[in-house]
Amino acid sequence: AREAAATARKAAELEGDLLAGFCDGKMVGQELADWCVAQGSLLPPLQKLVFEYLKERERVNPDKSCAWAQPENQGKALIALIADDVNKMMDILWGIQKYCDTIGFPKHDGEYVVQAMYRSMYQFDIVDDDGFVNWKEDESEANETGKVKAVIQTVEWFNWLEEDDDDSEEYEDE
Repeated sequence: AREAAATARKAAELEGDLLAGFCDGKMVGQELADWCVAQGSLLPPLQKLVFEYLKERERVNPDKSCAWAQPENQGKALIALIADDVNKMMDILWGIQKYCDTIGFPKHDGEYVVQAMYRSMYQFDIVDDDGFVNWKEDESEANETGKVKAVIQTVEWFNWLEEDDDDSEEYEDE
């Protein structure tokens, strides 16, 4: 218990530096991924990393295509930190949800930003079908801020995802 408390204290002390290391753009791609993995349990949760990155770098003009999440940018680090853990995938979606809530869930070029960002997380293989389904079904109070609006604004995305999944099942049956 002492060791866990000491690690938590150290993580709290280093949080600002760790967030800066993730967000400042000095490290990207594999270098950032290796650095993140080396930080281990000291690194803030993925939800906080994503939210702080978007808040600091995207501010109120988000890039719907999420160039920041491409492998050569923050993407490899996110994938390394997720390690196929559905809960960590949900953390990323919650970080985006929280960010979109803070900027008022805007629509750019006829599409909701939250929907475009979720699609990008799927396209960059950061969040898979299970991550999206679990995020959608989650009703925890800790992540309820902006949830209803995010679900409403991602209806088209989830319809596509379900159709794509149905198509895959039909293909496998043949």
